[in-house]
Amino acid sequence: HTDYYLNEPLDDRTKEITFPETIFKTIDKYFLLDQKTRSVVDAITHLICNGIDIRQKMKSISFLSFVSAIETIVNFEFKDKKDDLEFECHDCQAIKKSPLKCQKCGRPIWGVKAKFKAFLKTYVSAK
Repeated sequence: HTDYYLNEPLDDRTKEITFPETIFKTIDKYFLLDQKTRSVVDAITHLICNGIDIRQKMKSISFLSFVSAIETIVNFEFKDKKDDLEFECHDCQAIKKSPLKCQKCGRPIWGVKAKFKAFLKTYVSAK
């Protein structure tokens, strides 16, 4: 769908706006979401759109916008798994039990990096 997202038809009258074949299914599913989930999707969409809009002029900020979108997706993915999280100490946030474990030592972990890696393994690559 690269042409759809990166083509700028407004800059040239000879270009036309095209949509991917999946657009109608995507729109239908979007409107079936509950309001809270739709708000998260809206936030992610705005971050991605901002990243695309400024990528030619401000690459660093554009990159941050994309990373923020991914972080929002990751947090949304793990929102239900937070119930499985148990702390030894709530003040220092020492973790007693977590759905994620360190691959090296087996201790429970629940940081941004751990969730990000688990998300990428699930949706991007099995490696």
